Amino acid sequence: MGFISDVLLTIESKEKPRNLESEVGIQLKKYIEYLMGFKSSVYRSLDDKIWKIGTEEVSYNKYTVLSVGAFITNDNFDNGDFERIFRSSMCDMLIGMKPFEDNNSWEILMRGSNINADKVIDFIVNNIRNSSSSFNSSIFKLK
Repeated sequence: MGFISDVLLTIESKEKPRNLESEVGIQLKKYIEYLMGFKSSVYRSLDDKIWKIGTEEVSYNKYTVLSVGAFITNDNFDNGDFERIFRSSMCDMLIGMKPFEDNNSWEILMRGSNINADKVIDFIVNNIRNSSSSFNSSIFKLK
């Protein structure tokens, strides 16, 4: 994917794009940085089922933290709408989902406001398109 560090996505989702708060992207990142200032109460590694008591703080600077705004769109939604929402929300990435008329599938529109967000979008799209049969990609149409 081309990142120097692991990526952490912090996501605010609303039914409608206009419901995303002003500058929510900045606030999401500040909140994650605040949370990482505390020692974790418990943790476990991905391959271990045993929970352990936390003794260390997690460094915010070890991660590439990206803020994401997600919402449901409609047929009239276009790139100009994305630009307006980027300016208002200050998010790094936006995800719009539009249901198709059959109500059995969704069109997913993803846009990034910087190179790291674009890399995440490319990573998601490539992994969905190249996924095994365990992921039903017929439900989603990526744009």
